Amino acid sequence: MFFKTEIDRVIDANRNRCIEGLRVVEDYLRFIRNDSINASAIRDIRHEISKILDFDIVGARDVNSDIGKNNLHNSYTRIDQVLRANLSRTKESLRVLEEFTRYIDTSISDRIMNIRFRFYEVEKRLLSNKDLEKIYILADVGLVESESDLFDGLKILLDNNVRIVQLRAKKFSTKKLYELGLKIIEFFPHLKLIINDKVEVALALKSYGVHVGEDELPFDVVRDLMRNNVVGATVHNVEDLRLSQIAGVDYIGVGAIYPSTTKPDCQLNGIEFLKKIRALTTTFIYAIGGINSKNAKEVFNAGADGICVGSGFWHAKDRIEEIKRLIHISSEEEN
Repeated sequence: MFFKTEIDRVIDANRNRCIEGLRVVEDYLRFIRNDSINASAIRDIRHEISKILDFDIVGARDVNSDIGKNNLHNSYTRIDQVLRANLSRTKESLRVLEEFTRYIDTSISDRIMNIRFRFYEVEKRLLSNKDLEKIYILADVGLVESESDLFDGLKILLDNNVRIVQLRAKKFSTKKLYELGLKIIEFFPHLKLIINDKVEVALALKSYGVHVGEDELPFDVVRDLMRNNVVGATVHNVEDLRLSQIAGVDYIGVGAIYPSTTKPDCQLNGIEFLKKIRALTTTFIYAIGGINSKNAKEVFNAGADGICVGSGFWHAKDRIEEIKRLIHISSEEEN
């Protein structure tokens, strides 16, 4: 059984944590990003929380007996970690406040719940700042007949305003991959080229980003090396997700959703796994694995923000028609 003093201590601690976290986020947006719109949204939430919880419970505070007061915190190595840490701190404290204020006044709890959902939307905006698009094409050299075939496909994509492409060539040497990437950038300067696995190639090309799996460099190391460029990570399980969140990747590739000819031996996780990961993160999710225009709608309905398409595009009977169908489906999801 809870006693009022214990509940007051919980509310007091989390009210402070929430308001402090919001203030850090607000100042980060104000002074680091110069983002007046989102800073204003965070400020409004901070003021509203202060007003809702404006009752005297300071007397219940007992710092000396708080068993968590000496908890150690990880040091920051990048400035964006300040933002991410305080977004998480605020989100967690809002949930605690929502639960424990039910013992005081359910109307207060309901108001905090509404604020929590508003905060989720702001958080999603803040963490989805790399202009990611709904359609992402995996250009695996094993899926095309020749370099000419690859370039023909890339032209179709750009002609239809599909710009994010991941270049994958597992059997290529580092030099050969670099040379192909350089040629693609020269021919298609408006393409947002992401390099699979090879961070050194992505850095040398100054490409849009890099995508890494669990067998490559640790996600956090890649994040540090790529600085402000896009970093994507493959997520096959909850542990992969945890590591990707700590690293602060820009998107995660979740799959395999369906059987795929690109990676026939890849672990098949399915739609339910996608739903599970969606419930655990606000990070931009690209569903991957066997996706085409016949199943893309199901993937979007399961919570994916975007789709990564490989053989579904490259092996389509009519690539132009297939990409147009995918564009139509993704456009429907925006409406």
